[in-house]
Amino acid sequence: MKRILTVLTVITLVMFLVACNKDKDKEDPIDFLDDSWMDEEVTLYYATWNLIPTDSDLFMGEKTEHLMIEEFERRYPNINVEIIYVGNDLNWTSNFTAKIGAGEQIPDVFSVMDADIFINSEVLYDFSAYWDNDPDTDMIMDSIRDAGLYTKGDVTRRYIAPGTLSPYATFVFKTLADKHGVAMPSYDWDFDAYKDFAAAVTNEPEGEWGLEMCNWEMSYPAMMNPDYNYWTWDGESFNFDDPLFLQGIQAEKDAIAAGYCKGGWPSDAAERAEAKAAYYGIPDLWPPAVGKIGIHIEPSWNMGWFGPQLAENDVEYDIYPGPNGRTRAALNVAGMSSVTEHPRQAYELMKWMTFSEDGLRYKYGIAWHDERLATSTSGWDFPGIISDRVWNALPYGAEAPGWVSDEFIQSLNNGIIFPQKAFIGFWQSHTVINTYVAEFDTRNPADLVTDMTNEANQAVSDAWATLNLN
Repeated sequence: MKRILTVLTVITLVMFLVACNKDKDKEDPIDFLDDSWMDEEVTLYYATWNLIPTDSDLFMGEKTEHLMIEEFERRYPNINVEIIYVGNDLNWTSNFTAKIGAGEQIPDVFSVMDADIFINSEVLYDFSAYWDNDPDTDMIMDSIRDAGLYTKGDVTRRYIAPGTLSPYATFVFKTLADKHGVAMPSYDWDFDAYKDFAAAVTNEPEGEWGLEMCNWEMSYPAMMNPDYNYWTWDGESFNFDDPLFLQGIQAEKDAIAAGYCKGGWPSDAAERAEAKAAYYGIPDLWPPAVGKIGIHIEPSWNMGWFGPQLAENDVEYDIYPGPNGRTRAALNVAGMSSVTEHPRQAYELMKWMTFSEDGLRYKYGIAWHDERLATSTSGWDFPGIISDRVWNALPYGAEAPGWVSDEFIQSLNNGIIFPQKAFIGFWQSHTVINTYVAEFDTRNPADLVTDMTNEANQAVSDAWATLNLN
């Protein structure tokens, strides 16, 4: 759902922040080893959509956030953290800006959903001076390290800290492989091995396919070209006119024609129920949940309900990196308030909740095992840093070893990152992209890719033209 901020709200918000904002360009040089900030008694305000105003029936992620804050306060007794409740991720930006525009307390540290709106509203603090002197930033994965770095002309700001990753995990079902006498592939598989495995476990008369859906057009170019991200983005522009984009579309068509990719089910509910009943005798059966699909992509945030289904149905699986060593993932990000009175302490809180080795080790190694946590009620996220101390603490390996394999970790380090929260012009460009993709069924994509490229890039350019980094 696109977040819309009215011109009036933006103007009101900017006027409010300018009135109380400090000059970001006059920070004193940073001595990161100076720990005098630990002597000052301060209160910080924190806001994220993972926290809701209730003390009971919290999801696992919400309880984990509370426990992480408690531990942060224990380690830094001079800092008291107060939670501000804003809303969920769907209404985050509108609720956040409305609260600030109304003159309410501004959080010192907070989740960010729409970077361009937050930047233009002058809500974000440029924490470059801390980041550049913090040796721990070297542990952040290559694929996300500069997700919050913005340069326009001769002005560069670091407004956003990369946090945890939510992979679009590749489930490979051993149950189906064993049935067909097919060996499980190697973790370092390429795209050809991916397709070969899918073909080997397909048995259409019994409703068994290597893939239920392909959807390769958004990620195939990145699998084949390490310089690309989602939708052919190369860091500066989209490249839908690269032949790799059309090759990805054709590869999907070929997979469906060859029979190992189902290509989905009828969109009409009655037709879909009839088709599934014909194969399985159950009109609402979901094939991946009973091991009828060889390879299935599922976001890790759905593990709270998908994992129990697999366990209930005795479906054995392992988790694999994406083909050619690149796994798709969504990135969670956070920022600091431009008017915080305690930037050094705020940086430490932001870091603790996003990329701190100690913070993440506590989260995965201790907090996730706390008796107050109901582990079946939440999705899973993953550290965005390379650290054996953190990755060895993750509990997911007990479910499937691939969750914590070296190959999976490296595939996130080289990941195909969904850029929504930190990407300038995301909604504008994706409106263009989705409009063109919707026409692919009725028009030749080759006739559309040039205009698609130009218009998507123009949407990003227009968003950058209005971006205020000063």
